[in-house]
Parts: sequence; C-alpha cells; structure tokens
Amino acid sequence: MGGVALASIWLLALSLVSGGRVLPPETVYVLTSQLVAGPLDPAALRAVGWAPSPLIWTVPFTAATASYLLASAIALGSRRPLRWVIGTALSYAFLAVATDAARTQVQAGWLTDAPARALHLLVEGRYGLDAVLTARTATLSTTVFLTTGERAVVWRAVPDLADWRTATLLWTGAGLLAVWVAASRHRERRRA
Repeated sequence: MGGVALASIWLLALSLVSGGRVLPPETVYVLTSQLVAGPLDPAALRAVGWAPSPLIWTVPFTAATASYLLASAIALGSRRPLRWVIGTALSYAFLAVATDAARTQVQAGWLTDAPARALHLLVEGRYGLDAVLTARTATLSTTVFLTTGERAVVWRAVPDLADWRTATLLWTGAGLLAVWVAASRHRERRRA
C-alpha cells in the first residue's frame, strides 16, 4: 500500500509541477459496431468526451487491498498454498480437455466453451477482476489499425465508475469473508 501511495503522490506531484491537469477531459473513440479482423474504417468510430471523476485515483488502492485480501486468504486458508495454486491451474486444464472430449462424444458445443466463458466472466466480466484492478480500462480498450494506415486506441465502451464501485465492494467483501473463514481455522481452543 505504501508503494501505491508513493507512486500516486509522485504522479500527482508531476502533474501539478508540469502545469498539467490532474483529471483532464479526454476524447476517446468508441466503436459503433463489433470489432472486425483487419483494418477498421474510421467511420465506425464515434468521438466521445470522457472526464474521469477524482474517484479514479482510488483505483490503485482498492486494487491493492482486494489483491492483498485474496492472497492472504489463500495463504491463511491452506497448509500448502502452492499446491492449491498449481492444483487450480491443473484442474482448469483438465476441465478444458475433458469438456473438449465430451463435446466430440456428446455433440454439446456449449460444454467446450464453459471453462473459457467462466474464466472470461471472472476476469473480464462487468464485475470481474479487471473491474477492480483497472476500472475496466484494460479490457474495454484495444489498439487497432485504421484503413488510413494509422494506429488508434479504440474503446468498446467508456469505463463506468459505478461498475468499479460495485466490483470493488463484491471482491473486497469476498476477500474479507475468505480471510475471516481462513483465520477461523486457526482459532485457539480454550480449556474448560
């Protein structure tokens, strides 16, 4: 947390010393249709003004807090946390292979996509980890090449801090609950 605070104070000081604005309004280009492979026609973009609220400066703190709580719950809750981390990754890989094999046998395409959809929802969903860690600025934006030959950063939507607040409450609450459950395992026994 101290490192995040120092980095944020440093960025704030640089903005103020250089004469820049702390929260400058930006013009972002939002897609009006689905993103297609190949160069993108500039007519498919709409310029939107976006002025982030001062609340955007709290995103690094809440991201660090939620990450710390979730990692602490893993460390507290298991005797061998490395086994759980490796076991989770191996379980996901096994599930992906098993669902692919089941799809060919049962002809159920939805089954193959289940692990990827679940991971996508958990990480990139409206209230996923990306919403907590970056206020969805990482998953809503992408770099594309335009038909004019230029590179441009385009957005599927403008980040909404209401989604970030909800995701922060959900993930931090889940982290607090997980730490409480993990710490309850280590409760001292009183003699009668």
